[in-house]
Amino acid sequence: MGDWPVMETGSIEFELKFTGAPAEIASLPESSFVSAVAPHGGAWERLTSTYFDTPDSALAARGLSLRLREEGAAYIQAVKQKGADPAARREYETGITDAAAFPAPCGDDAIDALIAETAEALAPVAGTMVDRWRSEVWFKGAQIELAIDHGRVESRDENGSALSGPLAEVELELLSGPRASLFEFAKLLIDNASLRSAVGSKLEKALALKNSAASIGKNNRLNIDADMTAADVLAAALGDSVARIASLQSAILDLRMAEGVHQMRVALRRLRAVERIYRRYLKSSEITTLAARAKLIASALGPARDWDVFLDETIRAAMKDGAAAQSLRALKARAEAKRAHAWMQATTVVNGRDFSHFLMDLTYAATVQSWRTEASDFMEAPVGVFAEKALNRALKNVRKTAARIG
Repeated sequence: MGDWPVMETGSIEFELKFTGAPAEIASLPESSFVSAVAPHGGAWERLTSTYFDTPDSALAARGLSLRLREEGAAYIQAVKQKGADPAARREYETGITDAAAFPAPCGDDAIDALIAETAEALAPVAGTMVDRWRSEVWFKGAQIELAIDHGRVESRDENGSALSGPLAEVELELLSGPRASLFEFAKLLIDNASLRSAVGSKLEKALALKNSAASIGKNNRLNIDADMTAADVLAAALGDSVARIASLQSAILDLRMAEGVHQMRVALRRLRAVERIYRRYLKSSEITTLAARAKLIASALGPARDWDVFLDETIRAAMKDGAAAQSLRALKARAEAKRAHAWMQATTVVNGRDFSHFLMDLTYAATVQSWRTEASDFMEAPVGVFAEKALNRALKNVRKTAARIG
């Protein structure tokens, strides 16, 4: 799945990514779980990669990344292109004999023309050094590459000063077999290791180091084309939900940002709104069940959000007025204790197994899209036709409600 242009070369890389504490990920190859699923062991290798782009990020603007990696005595050039599918990228790998031959043609005319046009302006923008343990796992008819990466990402700030940060990831790439088996194996991995779903490439992690202030990013606007069907838009919306929800985990678990909880609830609410629009046209209960699970998660995060608003807005505004200062300080102290407990509950939920399974099931719905097979024929209508009907129905319901308001 995914909105790839028609191309003669390149392969689709379908993988699921996870992250966790660096020390725990580094010890995974010796864990009893990995020993059980990969009884023949694996192999270690050190991979050093450099990423290139122009000063105005011409490649990134087209959803492309250009990488040169040293693998032993060889050089591997890779061009990767994002698609609508949150778990898939189109990849073009080219072996080159010498770094001086970089950049080499990848085989796609449009990409090669862009790289040739920008070749003189290309410069290193980021790098990674990774110790990778790799093995192949066979699970329910699927051949899966299990890669455990432990290392660092690097970039430079506007003044040219070097920046570096830790990199700890587990990647599951589907080499052959059914996608459903990959997702089932991913859940098994989550159940046996302290991991959470990850989004974003290594390049994106390196470039994020340039942001001196912690950021939770922005909600993406769906890229909807008039040629898309209603089902295509639903798949894109589900994929957008996966990316947004997964990206907000760190803001809650690692940074304890109040805005992280707020935006997580917004993302979950958007998912539920999408489900309500499509509910009558889906015979499968898959997405309706996901929406119900999203509601439970949002409810569990509610107390933390309520106390954040009360303390950061209500109490703060009252204290500025200077009235009953001593009583307000006492109230603030009690409320802070309540907030701390509510945040403990919130982080327990986001770091829990049920949340990780929810994200895996949401990713499955966005990528495998089994709900399409049982959907109404109207789901294959152009999105403009579908939107008009959906909006008219919503307007009719609003008018009914308005008529009952005194």
